[in-house]
Amino acid sequence: MRFGRDLHLHQSPEWVEHHVPYNRLKNLLKIAVERATNEQTRPDFSDVESCLDQSIAVHLRFREKQDNYLRQQVEKTKYHHHISCRVFDPTSMCTLSQIDVEILSKLLSKISQEAFQLLRYQRLDVEAVSRIYAKIDKHLEGEECHSARPNYLDKFMRQTPASVRMARELDLTVARIQERRSDPSRPAYPQPRLYEALRQDHPSTVASMVEESLQQSNLPKELFLFHLLELAVYELRPNTARTLLFDVLPQKDIAIQAVLLNRLFMVLGLRKMQLSAPYSCILFCKIRDLLCQVIGELGPRSEKVLLSEDELGRLPLHYAASAGLLWVCMAIFNVAKSWNTKSRWCLIMHTDKRDCSPLEYAVVGNHRDAVSSVLVYLERLLDAPFSDDRIESLLSQMLFTALHYGYEGLISIISRTCSRFCQRPRTCEGASPLHVAARTGRADHVRLLLRNICISDVNSVEPIYGWTALIVACVEGHQSVVDVLLEHGADRDHRDHRGWTAQEHAAFRGHLALAKAIAGPSKWETGTDRLPAAPLTQQGAKIKALHQRSQLVVYLGSLQEGKQFKHIELRTPSLRSKASDYNLVLKVSSPWNHSVRQLNLSLLSDTANEPLIFELPTPTEAELCLELLDLSDGPKCQAQLLGGGTALLMDNLSTFGENRESLVRERTVTILESGSFQVIATVTFTFLIIKPFQHPSIPSVRECFLRFGDFCLVGHRGFGQNVAGHDYLQLGENTVECPVIPISCQSGSFFCRDAQLTRDLVPVAYHDFSLSESGTDIPVHDVTLDQFLHASKIQSSMGHPTSILGNRHYHRNRRSRSLTRDYDHGAQQMQERMRHTVDYMNKGFKPNTRGHIVQDSFATIEELLIQLPENLGFNVEIKYPRLHEATEAGVAPVAIEINTFVDKILEKIFTLSHSRNIILSSFTPEICILLAHKQQTYPVMYITNAGKAPVLDREKRAGSLQAAVRFARQWGLDGIVLASETLIICPRLIGYVQRSGLLCGSYGPLNNVPENAQVSDVARGVTRKYTNPTFVAPIRCRHQYSDGRPGRAYCHSTAGPGWR
Repeated sequence: MRFGRDLHLHQSPEWVEHHVPYNRLKNLLKIAVERATNEQTRPDFSDVESCLDQSIAVHLRFREKQDNYLRQQVEKTKYHHHISCRVFDPTSMCTLSQIDVEILSKLLSKISQEAFQLLRYQRLDVEAVSRIYAKIDKHLEGEECHSARPNYLDKFMRQTPASVRMARELDLTVARIQERRSDPSRPAYPQPRLYEALRQDHPSTVASMVEESLQQSNLPKELFLFHLLELAVYELRPNTARTLLFDVLPQKDIAIQAVLLNRLFMVLGLRKMQLSAPYSCILFCKIRDLLCQVIGELGPRSEKVLLSEDELGRLPLHYAASAGLLWVCMAIFNVAKSWNTKSRWCLIMHTDKRDCSPLEYAVVGNHRDAVSSVLVYLERLLDAPFSDDRIESLLSQMLFTALHYGYEGLISIISRTCSRFCQRPRTCEGASPLHVAARTGRADHVRLLLRNICISDVNSVEPIYGWTALIVACVEGHQSVVDVLLEHGADRDHRDHRGWTAQEHAAFRGHLALAKAIAGPSKWETGTDRLPAAPLTQQGAKIKALHQRSQLVVYLGSLQEGKQFKHIELRTPSLRSKASDYNLVLKVSSPWNHSVRQLNLSLLSDTANEPLIFELPTPTEAELCLELLDLSDGPKCQAQLLGGGTALLMDNLSTFGENRESLVRERTVTILESGSFQVIATVTFTFLIIKPFQHPSIPSVRECFLRFGDFCLVGHRGFGQNVAGHDYLQLGENTVECPVIPISCQSGSFFCRDAQLTRDLVPVAYHDFSLSESGTDIPVHDVTLDQFLHASKIQSSMGHPTSILGNRHYHRNRRSRSLTRDYDHGAQQMQERMRHTVDYMNKGFKPNTRGHIVQDSFATIEELLIQLPENLGFNVEIKYPRLHEATEAGVAPVAIEINTFVDKILEKIFTLSHSRNIILSSFTPEICILLAHKQQTYPVMYITNAGKAPVLDREKRAGSLQAAVRFARQWGLDGIVLASETLIICPRLIGYVQRSGLLCGSYGPLNNVPENAQVSDVARGVTRKYTNPTFVAPIRCRHQYSDGRPGRAYCHSTAGPGWR
């Protein structure tokens, strides 16, 4: 997953400054590794460890404070309602009315949510620190950090049981209270007559019964009357509330206190969330006005009452703002006008034991009116001589909280206030509001910020990566945000700390349309980012020993973009709730392997870069065990097994017959509950089984002929990919004779051949998915070799293949047939049949067809390896069928089993290649994985469109240059070949690929444009260039057969400059 980029989605914005700074730590780690690489020393991670020490200390202090705060909240609730939240006592519920139970349930649910929020905070930081240490392990091979890591993780986990226990007990208490509420046998109220009068809003009856009720109650009269008032306010009974406030309390000589106001504000806020009917709103307003009147009549006592802290350190304004009671807040501010300046500042800036001010509670609750009233009061105070240094920090934090939650109204009013009193708001990591808004993709928020506060910050730079808001928007691919920023003068040529521009970030991540849209005059000089040539054999970390055992590769979820299902679907609300609280873990294992992976379901997003690999004794024993664990419900806070499921993967491979399998690699397994065996979840994963390959000709030592800095020209599909136009003479692609003279005449050149397998498992050279020459959309892997060759033979004007190089039988002089067209009739019929195939209708032509192209015979891979000169290098592009091709052709997504497909091609190559230089490549990631595991003799290149439109293949690992580099490095490939658009837009990305230890190549029609190669390919670092012929300088070549007879003359053209 993209943990660093998605981290903000999991964080509580009000707690961001207390989180472990994962991105800062990762950047420090990268700096240390780069410094060590340049100096050729071991990495020094002292800066990382120092930052970790400080971050962990901050984390532990904050967590302890929050734990204490939660316990105090629980104790306060327990005391008020006279129950035990730790050991639930059902008998204590008998003294509570139904309204009390309802209020209690809501309050405890809110505390429970805060407890789980703290657990999420803790587990997120544990995950961040674990990932940092995993990166350190990778660079130090685990030698130096194992002694330190357990201590840090122990500190993190030390308080976990107490936090889990508190959250679990609160959850259990709420559930039991709900059960008691639904118990029809218990009385509705302990004093039915009094509560019925209250519900009917008969104030005189209630007042007359107060004395009698006081005698029946065990509570002191003050607490009893406060409780009665609380119920009247919650039930929205204004007449009863007025009588109690202005008649009964004065008669009993009970003054209005902060504890009463706190409670009334709290329950009124709870009731506010349930308002629906118009009449309820009218009653609510009457109750609200009553409370405002009470505040206004406090008189000289107002300062003492309204500045009184409760057990949680809160003032009445905290409760009013948290509940979003606008008029109550305004009443408090009106009373405070008579106070001295220091007291007025204390009212607005006072923080509770959670370090939260009234404004923070109002913003987090999205109470726009309450926030507006607080800000108006704050602005008046800021105009006074006395000020508080904390105001700028407070306003900054509130603006970023509103941006994170997407509270549009709050963003507008807070940004206007910031424009006066906080000119440069910044996060704890130094990012501006524009950075945050650009990351969310909200162009309207960006425009609003630019209008209110950030016009001078359009090119501000955050300190970790040196990114501007424009770079952030390009990284995320938000075109609308980029447009707004460019309108306001964003610098498109700004370079971050690593020297990258916004355009390069966009192109690197596959946002090619966005990269083209922001193209401007380049500042980069020719030859920038050159790398010294180095033999590939020096990349020792990439060369692996051949795997002699089968392996199971598993990716959670689908690897195809646009799929609607998730990697795990939870069937019950309780499970979904546990997942949102980071309590659910998926345990993945294989019965024949001791490796076990546990993955927190809430922290999984993009799993395309995190495969799970298990060794298997034999391919037939490929099984995957999945267990769903709950971190919160087990005894002694141990993980509890909720359910499990097992996938027998080899059974699926026999469904379509011998050596056949589905192109759909996703499998869905049901998770059965451990007790009832009911389906509680489903898990979807993508898998690949790797079978070992053995051949007597595999050398024990790899001698690589490719070197960084070397350049080789590769003829695309022979001497060039066939196209629909007639701008130049075209020879049939993937045929025998076409590459012999033009390519072999150039030293170090290769020609590319597309290798597929026929139904009888013979490797042939053919590019397209369907054999349209048959007049149908049948895939190549569904025809035999004879059928495949016959489709080529019927096009020949002589009734046989036009040329099989070196075979004299087919080239004897024959009598001219200029006066008859009998042999052309079959070719014409075949071409008419092709017009109705999907491939022909999409492209408007078919490669290597007589009449449009100089047609030549189809060939097998064996013929190519035997007949063509050994000094001619081969790039064997393995064309395994892809899902989108089968879908487009409208045929079943079934093909030859992928290991068989690769093994048959490798057998021919190792048997017949001899001393020939060969490169293996493929668009299919699974093919590249198999090639890297089955052999180390020949270099393997991964080919990708890298985001080039139109995107037909939705494969996640092919969506960008970034994904391709990660994939190639992860599986030890030798290089990547990508669509030339990316490198033409941003040629410096070639240097990035090479610094990653990979060879870089490109392909595509832009390779044929001379202007695209004005700078030397070698200087830029392109090692492989695939070209189609551009008619620049036609030359005439003649080939001689082995017996000295002259062959036919061909007209070729030199390959035009371009990229690959």
